[in-house]
Amino acid sequence: LNALDIEAVSQPASDMLTILLNALPAIFGAFLLIGIAYFVARMVGGFTTSFLTGIGFDKILSWVGLGVEPDEGRRMPSEIVGYLVTVGIILFGVIEASNLLGFTILADLVSEFLVAGGQVLLGLIVFGLGLYLAGLADKVVRNTGGSQAHVLAPAARIAVIVFSSALALRQIGIAQ
Repeated sequence: LNALDIEAVSQPASDMLTILLNALPAIFGAFLLIGIAYFVARMVGGFTTSFLTGIGFDKILSWVGLGVEPDEGRRMPSEIVGYLVTVGIILFGVIEASNLLGFTILADLVSEFLVAGGQVLLGLIVFGLGLYLAGLADKVVRNTGGSQAHVLAPAARIAVIVFSSALALRQIGIAQ
């Protein structure tokens, strides 16, 4: 481009190539970081799934009172948690790669998404714990053998579910 001796064309093109060549190490580092994050995420996600399966986490739906274990063809709760761990680790890698490339807006956006996802997940945990405690309250009131136990047991269950729903919605940030 310098041989053409056209300063209006050669100077911007030369500047653009310089910027591109200076950005190549950051681009390579970002791809390497995402690749490592993917590899680590797959390992940790698989370990999480195996660990949770080993301790009997797949029976959590029946513990909470939401039904029976999923069928063989469907995803088990431990697989879902392992998948969420995998996605979370990859998203952390994307945040760091975005910061490395200077894409702070993308890093902030993914970071806010992770925070919102964590709030929803924590809200679901609060609600699941509330469902478990509601079933426990129902059993305790029914086992008292009182004359009104058949009326008070569902009332206690509903009260605990409503309270835990309010706590879960507050944790998610939907309702105050």
